[in-house]
Amino acid sequence: MYKCKSGQFNRPRNYLSGMVDIVKTDTYRQLLEKELKLLGCSNLSKIVESLLRNAEYATLEEQSGLSASDLRGARRRTKKKAKRILEAKQIKENRRERVERNKRRNKTKFGTGIVSSTSNITKTDIPQDQRDAFYKTQEWKDARDEWKVGKDQVCACCGRRPDPNYKKAPIDRNRSQEEKEFLYNEFNDNRLLVDHILPIKTYWGLRLEKHNFQYLCGTCNKEKCNTISYKDVKKVLGKVKPIEILKVESN
Repeated sequence: MYKCKSGQFNRPRNYLSGMVDIVKTDTYRQLLEKELKLLGCSNLSKIVESLLRNAEYATLEEQSGLSASDLRGARRRTKKKAKRILEAKQIKENRRERVERNKRRNKTKFGTGIVSSTSNITKTDIPQDQRDAFYKTQEWKDARDEWKVGKDQVCACCGRRPDPNYKKAPIDRNRSQEEKEFLYNEFNDNRLLVDHILPIKTYWGLRLEKHNFQYLCGTCNKEKCNTISYKDVKKVLGKVKPIEILKVESN
């Protein structure tokens, strides 16, 4: 690791020097072709090969239909782009190798190896049937009821409070569609639900995290659904302590 004066760790400017000749990589060639194509270069393949051999710009102007400054700029931009891509690949590969090395070391030293590592704030994509099953579990009911103790019963979104005198209308299949919709909206306005601020579809690890609970009326809960706002992410994750969850295997 490399440490700068501010105390933050950064990679050096010449991260790829000595390891990769950028100009000789397939990434550089592909990016150069795209760059020249955007500029309307003639004889594309021939010009690319000539540039890779460091041919003089002046000799390529007539063949390519581009000026020497255009060709020089294309090479400069391409090299920068290729360097960023190759550095990102190298960092990713180094990280993967480090994880594999730690697995082998743990297995040798402790008789176990880390198979996977996740966190309670890792993003997920949980299917509907799994979410529905969770809301029927006792652990959810216990966490919800414990959170409700002492909480002000008001919708966190619209500020609506349920009417204490409200009574749900009896079922009548002969009502008009307009009346049914009115009663349905009235019902949603007068019930409070314990909602997950960050939906469990995307943040499954926070399904029992009480900092992720809030009261919503039925109407606001229906409108919110599984949407996520930056404000909510900042609000919840600022209070939640990340917990790493390791899955291990024995020898």
